[in-house]
Amino acid sequence: MNSSINKKIHSFLTGINEKRPKMWEKLFTDYFSPLCNFAVGFLKDRNIAKDIVQETLVKIWEKPTNFQMISELNKYLYKSVYNNCIKYIRDNNIKDKQLKEVDVFDYEDPEVLNKAMLEEVIRKLRSIIDTLPSRQKEVMLMSLHKMKNEEIGEELSISVNTVKKYKKQAYESIRNRINKDMFLFAFLIFNI
Repeated sequence: MNSSINKKIHSFLTGINEKRPKMWEKLFTDYFSPLCNFAVGFLKDRNIAKDIVQETLVKIWEKPTNFQMISELNKYLYKSVYNNCIKYIRDNNIKDKQLKEVDVFDYEDPEVLNKAMLEEVIRKLRSIIDTLPSRQKEVMLMSLHKMKNEEIGEELSISVNTVKKYKKQAYESIRNRINKDMFLFAFLIFNI
């Protein structure tokens, strides 16, 4: 693994463990949306999911942590959100199919782990796309919303060939970043 990536990970985890506000702001920025999406899968209510994720992050902030690896942090965050979703469902006497599904739910279930991994991949992909030059970013976001090259070109007043060029450049940037950030994908494949 690249030593500069190791240093960034170490710095990030140290900042989380030492409760440095800047690192917690980064944690919140990077993880809040994926954790909310994960929670919505259980709660079926985005506002409640946001509250639970926020409460979970505050609880983690308030207690001592000692994360040594990014995989530990990821696993802890997703498991904590999951547990708080279950607690919310049980505390609010939700007696419908949702509770029955949760009662037999096993966090080690591959389906849940796949969902958590997908959220993590989406989080990382969004993070990479946010760093692209503005036109490449626009084109990629429109592509992710299932717009065709012709529609993107028309919307941005550029040719279809220019759309293709921006996509190609964006894919190359994404591919390069993913290679540099293999620690995340190694986590997704080996550590959950």
